Amino acid sequence: MCANYHFFCDNCNITKCPRCSDSAKVSFFHTKAKCTLSDKCKVYLDDKDTLEQHEKIGEYRMVTCYFCSFKKVQFPLSDLKNHIERYHPQERIFAESDKISFFLDSIPTRIFKFIKGKDCMFWLVISYDNSKLFIFYL
Repeated sequence: MCANYHFFCDNCNITKCPRCSDSAKVSFFHTKAKCTLSDKCKVYLDDKDTLEQHEKIGEYRMVTCYFCSFKKVQFPLSDLKNHIERYHPQERIFAESDKISFFLDSIPTRIFKFIKGKDCMFWLVISYDNSKLFIFYL
């Protein structure tokens, strides 16, 4: 910004205001971009790469439910827990501190479990193939 309060981008390395040619000391403001995933997201970042990374892992990114993945319906990650509770009440939502046990004689070939942590949510996906099973003893 110049002394006459004209705004311009700081990436151009300008020493004079392009509007009034004022050569007085120029101040720069760093502009920040808002996350585009949701109006609910209050994140503003000034680095494009950081914003792109945020939008890949943020809580408002679009995801598919593994329990009904054949439908290919997507919705924000922040709504996934409510979706599971509403449409898949038979499925347990695990906490990060929960222990998950399986009995090898009764498990299907693919297992999906949703785990809700304090600041994160993720899927545990297990593909079971009896011919490739390894058992480790500690």
